[in-house]
This record gives sequence, C-alpha cells and structure tokens, in this order.
Amino acid sequence: MNPVNIKEELNKLAGWAADWQLPISYSKCCILDLSNKPMQASLTFNVTSIPFVEEVVDLGIKMDKKFKFTSHVAVISCKGHR
Repeated sequence: MNPVNIKEELNKLAGWAADWQLPISYSKCCILDLSNKPMQASLTFNVTSIPFVEEVVDLGIKMDKKFKFTSHVAVISCKGHR
C-alpha cells in the first residue's frame, strides 16, 4: 500500500472515530515498518505526526522491525531468573 492510500485511510479512520465519539489516543500511535523497503513519507493521524519505531509492544509482546521477539524473550527470561 503506498503512503497516499495510507493517509486517506487514516483520515477516514479519524473521521469515523469523530462521528462515533470514540477518542483515539494519538500519542500511543506509531509505525513499525516490516517491509524491506523503508517508507520515506511521513504520516499524520488527524494533525499528529506518527513516529516510526524500531520496536513496539503490542498486547504485551515486544517485537522489532525484523519480526523477531528476542528482546521480549530476554525480558521474560530476566523476570524468571529473579
């Protein structure tokens, strides 16, 4: 999906959330690019710029942009050793 289509979809989502009075926590939004080709375009959600990240925690599981869970396993192992 190219950045123009993504921007349009983000605008639709923001409009839908406003219509249904469902607030979106824009500060918690980020982009984890899993493709081999890095996305050059910056994206905005409503008026907030969405940052690109190297690592993200989703549903309590930490993963990186190579779809590896090494850092998550390290955190769990550390907790287990304590």
